[in-house]
Amino acid sequence: MTTPTDQTVQWVEQDVSSKLDYSQTYSNLLTASDTIVTSTWPLVGGLTFTNETISGAVVGVRIEASSAGLYRVTNSVVTSAGRKDSRTFLLYAKTNEPLVKSKLFYRDEFIAKFRSDRLPAVAGFISGSVSDDYLWDKLKAAEADAQRELHVYLVPTVLFPNDPTQAEIDALTGAPWAVDPGYDYTEDMIQPGGWTFIPLRQRPVISLESIKFIYPYGGTVLTVPTQWIKIDKKYGHVRFLPTNAFLGALGGMMIGGMGLQGSPQFIEVRYTAGLQNAVDDYPDLLDLIQRMVLLRLMADAVVSASESISADGLSQSKSAPDLEKMQDGIDKQLESLRQRIHGVPLMVM
Repeated sequence: MTTPTDQTVQWVEQDVSSKLDYSQTYSNLLTASDTIVTSTWPLVGGLTFTNETISGAVVGVRIEASSAGLYRVTNSVVTSAGRKDSRTFLLYAKTNEPLVKSKLFYRDEFIAKFRSDRLPAVAGFISGSVSDDYLWDKLKAAEADAQRELHVYLVPTVLFPNDPTQAEIDALTGAPWAVDPGYDYTEDMIQPGGWTFIPLRQRPVISLESIKFIYPYGGTVLTVPTQWIKIDKKYGHVRFLPTNAFLGALGGMMIGGMGLQGSPQFIEVRYTAGLQNAVDDYPDLLDLIQRMVLLRLMADAVVSASESISADGLSQSKSAPDLEKMQDGIDKQLESLRQRIHGVPLMVM
């Protein structure tokens, strides 16, 4: 039940085909001798209103939704003294089907809010209507573009050193994964003081599961104990200091295996990287992605440089938005986010 006491639009949810009671309160409208005499709930396609009531300063209604979607519900009242007022709330009717989610957005919520908050700003520049599937495809494309430009996974992603088995994929229970091939072993990995240094390709790092030195012809594996590992998660820098016994075994593998001072893809790392909670930590990223969706919509639309509008014999001119300037603004915000995520890039003079 929703009981707003001011003009603020409120948001409520209910399942499709549920029948729930809602009320609106007008106590701040009435005087001691004034009463509500009529309460009107205008028809809304997809909703059925029944059991309308008036009880003092409170009016009520029972609502059933025939299909999923976002509905704007408004109640209007007239008092015995001739006062008139209205209250509005947004009702989101949802199904019990599994929620469809992109990397950062739930489909139904994104489409409903995007249509309500974003589309009106560009309605005059887009010919015809756009379908829900079209908006959803544009969102997924914008997310993919943002991920590439920011050089970061938007959600935690498990990195395997090789193609995972089906059992390994099943164990992730739907979590995203990718392959980050093994790292070459070279002498310059050994830093002064004996530290081994590996810069991981993906960052920020959320967790590191294992580092293994794999004998090129199979049969021998050296696993780096976790207590040796030190990691800078933001920059993906991994350092560890093996014992002399480990270094001796490693040297024996190199000499016995290939007799070389290095080996391609000799080090295999399994780790998880990406943004752990972008929704809370980077709300500006979600706003930016929706701006990228808008830009894609306008780029697809047939937009003239100017549109002549005639009204009562007068001529007005409406210019189309400068898409290049919009793209420049998006690029600047992407660079700002990139620096927040990865740090300011160093420049060598």
